[in-house]
Amino acid sequence: MSEPDEAHRPRESGGRPDADETSPREEARPGEGGPWTPVVYGRTRRADRWWRAVPRDVDREWLAAVVTGLTAGGRDLDQGPRFLLAQNRRNRLVGVACRAAEISTSMNSDGSRPLYCFVGWCAPLAGAAGGGPVLAELQDRYVPWASPVYEKWMRADWETHPSRLHQPHEPPPGPPPWGTAPARTAPLRPEPEHPLHWPAADADIPWRIARDSGSPCAVSLGWRRARDAQALTGVRSDIAADDVREVVKAGRPAPPPAPPSRPPPASASPAKQAGPRTGDGPSGGSSPGRPGNPPVVPRALRPSADGSGKPPAVPQDPRVPRKEASPGWSPLSKTWEWGRRKMKRLVSPSDGQDTAQGRRGEGRSGRGQGG
Repeated sequence: MSEPDEAHRPRESGGRPDADETSPREEARPGEGGPWTPVVYGRTRRADRWWRAVPRDVDREWLAAVVTGLTAGGRDLDQGPRFLLAQNRRNRLVGVACRAAEISTSMNSDGSRPLYCFVGWCAPLAGAAGGGPVLAELQDRYVPWASPVYEKWMRADWETHPSRLHQPHEPPPGPPPWGTAPARTAPLRPEPEHPLHWPAADADIPWRIARDSGSPCAVSLGWRRARDAQALTGVRSDIAADDVREVVKAGRPAPPPAPPSRPPPASASPAKQAGPRTGDGPSGGSSPGRPGNPPVVPRALRPSADGSGKPPAVPQDPRVPRKEASPGWSPLSKTWEWGRRKMKRLVSPSDGQDTAQGRRGEGRSGRGQGG
């Protein structure tokens, strides 16, 4: 299910809601109970509006980028949740993206399709540096931790008409659901500045590095394919995916496949080593073919069968009558001779008539003498 563009960013609060609006906004009391404030992202049954609860003092552009980057339109969340730890220079965010049916039995569908959501906790970086849950604890307990937060802030808007959904709620900060994590030395990051892709089995390493870091970063875990993870602009974003086999730089192209092995060429025979084949070269006209094929020699260059050394005659098609040209005559000269006679008849027509009459007279006189 895709996310509408206008719903990506939580709107700035622009005044108090209507007096009769069912909302727990009035519970917001900054500074009560702890630094962690709930964050809830998910649409309601009636409205395609996604932000339910947003902290008051947070960079909303950054919040929208990291949350929608993790949800990725709900892609593959039916196969398991994804976890996020992200921080900028002001805030730290910890949370989970999952199918709404995992944490709610009643608010998980709009009537025609299952819904997904993000539930997290955000705190000022000054008070949350080095804080946050251990990854194994978050993976085991995200359902009991996220379920009451989702139920509380989604219930306020679930049946509300879209025209009354103006701004997201501003929850009060409070204590996080996890306890104090034991102090552990974080491992060194292999590549200090470049985003990395980690195998899913090593997901705890980038999580611990980001948890103990005070610099802007993000780590998202639980991806099925590394290519589905959306990199965060301007933030060092590490991911852990099932199809990653070793730690690699994000965006590094895969190594090209090795060229196929070919058998070594067979050794040339003594006859071939002695010199070029008959018909090789520009005048030979040998046709390129597979290695080992005999050379193709033009008919005109083949020796005659009688040993005379003359090239064999080209066979004549028996259906075409053969014309013998007289010595000294060529087809061109015959054409010129025919044209000369034709022009002579056209220029002197009387000569042709007298000649024809004379020939007929000679024929009559000859028959008379014979009688």
